Order: sequence, then structure tokens, then C-alpha cells
Amino acid sequence: MLYNNDELIEASFDAMQDSYAQREEYRTREHQINETISDFRATLNPTQTEEFIHILDMIGDSNGIMNKDAFLEGIHYGIAIRQMATSATAS
Repeated sequence: MLYNNDELIEASFDAMQDSYAQREEYRTREHQINETISDFRATLNPTQTEEFIHILDMIGDSNGIMNKDAFLEGIHYGIAIRQMATSATAS
């Protein structure tokens, strides 16, 4: 199957995320975060719970965008370095 650049980058981003999410360190940290969130949510009334979930969603969305942007910048930076190295050896 042939990929265009956007599809290849998207697939590699997803693979990197999946690889990271399988690490025990990540899973332990996520478990601790989820337990802390659950404990805190139990102290909130329904209106506060709704607001809290909205805030968590905003943070998650922002982090997701930042992660993807950083990944893409890393790819572009790596390509630029490779092109500079290739140009330097060709000269």
C-alpha cells in the first residue's frame, strides 16, 4: 500500500503514541492520574463535575495538538538536518 506524506506521518505518529502508551511507566502514571481525578470528582457537585470534565477535555485537546505539532516539527527538523548533511557530503 502506498501512502502520501500526510498519511505516512499520521500512521507513524499513531504508532509512536501506541508504542509509548504500552510502557509500564506510562500506564502506572496514567493509573495514578485517573485515580486522583476520580477521588477529586467524588467531592464535586454535578455542576462542578461538568465544569471539571470540560476543563480536562480542553487540556487533553491542547496536549494532543501540541504533541502532534511537536512530532511534525521533529520530522521536519530531521529532514532538514539530513538534507544539510547530504549537501555537505556532496560538496
